[in-house]
Amino acid sequence: MKLRKSVDPIALVLSIVMGLQLIIIGLYTGLLFWPFYYNGLHMRPAAEVASGYFDPKWYVPFCYTHPDASGDYYAHCVDDAEGNSNGGGLLFAARLIAFWGPFLLILLGILVGVFLFREWSAFRFSARVIGLVYLMVTLASFGFLGVTRLGPLLLVWIQD
Repeated sequence: MKLRKSVDPIALVLSIVMGLQLIIIGLYTGLLFWPFYYNGLHMRPAAEVASGYFDPKWYVPFCYTHPDASGDYYAHCVDDAEGNSNGGGLLFAARLIAFWGPFLLILLGILVGVFLFREWSAFRFSARVIGLVYLMVTLASFGFLGVTRLGPLLLVWIQD
């Protein structure tokens, strides 16, 4: 039997979509949640964070290093943290994922929901469980971003 005939195209698409969701959630975690908590912004007053008082370009990993006139490298970071030569690129990626991530999660969630609804009886039990877990993770992500105070605060902080 050829591999092409043994792979269900619906299950393949579902697996790819789930993988994309995991990548998006990983990027959110690495580029938004981790810097927010690492820099202690969760312990600051929400009004100060929302007002733009803590500009992300001054915090790890988004702060950057560059050489001064003597050729020595110095960092533009608060608390004398070590800068990153790719800080600007990381900040751009964080802002990009903060803006487009929810739209992509909605689109991918709709696709998975349609696949599950249309092919429910054709899927094995394990595929059904994985699909339902996927939908629960998507709903939990939106619940965090929409219901808690920290979700919107995180997105406002990175966009300033």
